[in-house]
Amino acid sequence: MRHSLKFKVVLAGFISLFLAVIFLAAVGYHMVRKEVLRSAHDTLRQLATIKGQHILQVLDMRAKELAQIGNSPEFMNYHERGNRYALGRYMVTLSPRYPYLVYINNRGYAEIEVIRGEVSFVERDFRNDPLVRESLKKVNRTVVSRVFHSRELGGAALKACFTRVNYFDDFVGTLCVQIHASALFFPLRGGGRYLFAVTTEKGEVLFPKGRKVSMWLLGNGKSIDKVNVDGRYYIVASYPLKTLGLSLYALEDLNQVMVPVYHFGFSIFLISAFVLLLASAGFYVGSRKVIQPLEELTVVAKKVATTGELVELGEGPKEGEVGHLYMAFRSMMDKLRESHLRLKESESHYRLLAEGIPEVVFSFDKEGRVGYVNARVEELLGASKEEILQGGLDKLLEYVYPQDKPKADAFFSRIVEGEGEGVEELRVLPRNEGKPRYVMLVVKPSPGGDSFTGLVVDLTVTRKLEQVVQELDEAHMELVRVQKMAAIGRLASGVAHEINNPLMAIVGYAEKWMEDVERYDPALAEDLKKIYDASMRAAEIVRALQLFSGALREMECERVDVEELLSQTLPDMKRRLEKEGVPLEWKVEEGLSPMFLPLHYLKEIVVNLVGNARDAIMDSGKGSRIDVEVRRERGDLVIRVSDDGPGIPQGIRGFIFDPFFTTKPPGRGTGLGLSMVQQMVENLGGAIRVESVEGKGTTFIITIPCELRRRSDI
Repeated sequence: MRHSLKFKVVLAGFISLFLAVIFLAAVGYHMVRKEVLRSAHDTLRQLATIKGQHILQVLDMRAKELAQIGNSPEFMNYHERGNRYALGRYMVTLSPRYPYLVYINNRGYAEIEVIRGEVSFVERDFRNDPLVRESLKKVNRTVVSRVFHSRELGGAALKACFTRVNYFDDFVGTLCVQIHASALFFPLRGGGRYLFAVTTEKGEVLFPKGRKVSMWLLGNGKSIDKVNVDGRYYIVASYPLKTLGLSLYALEDLNQVMVPVYHFGFSIFLISAFVLLLASAGFYVGSRKVIQPLEELTVVAKKVATTGELVELGEGPKEGEVGHLYMAFRSMMDKLRESHLRLKESESHYRLLAEGIPEVVFSFDKEGRVGYVNARVEELLGASKEEILQGGLDKLLEYVYPQDKPKADAFFSRIVEGEGEGVEELRVLPRNEGKPRYVMLVVKPSPGGDSFTGLVVDLTVTRKLEQVVQELDEAHMELVRVQKMAAIGRLASGVAHEINNPLMAIVGYAEKWMEDVERYDPALAEDLKKIYDASMRAAEIVRALQLFSGALREMECERVDVEELLSQTLPDMKRRLEKEGVPLEWKVEEGLSPMFLPLHYLKEIVVNLVGNARDAIMDSGKGSRIDVEVRRERGDLVIRVSDDGPGIPQGIRGFIFDPFFTTKPPGRGTGLGLSMVQQMVENLGGAIRVESVEGKGTTFIITIPCELRRRSDI
């Protein structure tokens, strides 16, 4: 362990120092190389400039020489005397220096032409020659062309022209000469560097003669720093000779230029290697004082991380940065031991508190791992603590009631995603119980948000108490309703009894007097008819009160054939309704067994419901039919009375079974029909409910147990 750490430290220091030395050496080498190349390039540029200016000086000397020839007496004599032979002999004497000469008259035609010492007197047209035309504009001055390929000389040449005008502005003549371009390059000969003269347009090498140079020289006068010629690299500088259409290039072998740089690089390498060896040795010796305490700190830190054991450190260095680090680590270990002791005490108090409360307490992290759960989980779910700790949050959720499982998953997902604390009511299914338990789940995240603490409160007893209280409230309300209905029944029975006797007398006398006076006093008979009709309406109300009070009283049951009773009642109702334009259809299941119930109950129920449907259709003008269906379902007799009328508004559906509640206009309803039907159905142990959609119709559904037998308590 110790040697490994030392080796790593020394290796890291060596690599760092090596990289630093290499970096400094590379920077130094690059700077020296750059300076050497810059100096060599500047030298080549100076050389190319000097040689180029020397060539221009030679050209200028030749131009002055041509001007002297043009001003010579021979040309003036020819202008005055016109002796072509004398001028021709003179021009032949100039041919060693000028291989081509031609004399052009004022009309632009050549008169005398000398090519390599041979003279000819021919007349050639030079009027369109650009250089001749330029010379005519610049008289008494020499004009020079750019380097071109001469047909007369058979190679690269220069052409110069001089036009002579005397003091009297008389035209003397134009003398044009051609010389080989190589005549200008004698300043380029000699020297230890390569010099090239190249035409800018075609890249033809004019000097040195016969030397082939690659296309890199076609730079059109642009600066080129380094080129590859025949596999070797050269540095290059150029000087443009624009008047001649040439570029002058100076080259030097890059390897020869870089010799001092290579020597410097080798010296840098030797010095760097020596410095690295000395520095590595010193670093190794000095690192031993630093590594030993660091190794001790490393061993202690690993032991704390793996086993959690907080060991004590020995005496270490007290000076320097390592000493400060050692003392700081030692102080940190002391504080960790104190915090660890306080944490153990706090955890002990927390566990004691959590184990003592009657609710389930658990903690978990974002990955669903359960870190703690108290023993209450065994009582609530029938699962052991070890089972929950091993299975995690997924195991705990297995005991959630299946219908509440999606709600529980969504609740924990919101909590883990950072929603904060939350409360949710769920049902759980303990392992050894068939009935679910109601619980309230409370979860709160830790301050860091990495773990969560949950509390499960059993609400089963609370829910049972709430259910008992609700049942007692419902029973109390039912008792109050029964007592109210009984009081209303007694009141209705007494009122009907007291009114019925005098009402019958009024009806009888009105009927008798109406028959007696009809023959001699029709007006009085009409008044008696109104009294009779009002008395009959009152009689109907009394009959309804008697029926309502009879529904509330205990009735004796009889054996009733349901199918036969309905087959007698429904056809009569059908005939009456068809006269009013409302068809009635019914469907009675065959083979219905007889039932024990009060004789008039079933008939009154059907008649009241059909009558209500008929009134709804007739009053609203909406609807076209009434259907009655009677069948057996799961041991019960089910009666369905449906219509496609206007339906019952939502706001009054809760009042339709209340006594004396009616939506009919005054004089047409008592408000006791549905209340009486409900009381009869409940007396038979059945139930009545209504289904209605506004604008589409209403259906009353009555369910009566078929197990009714003769009883005196109905």
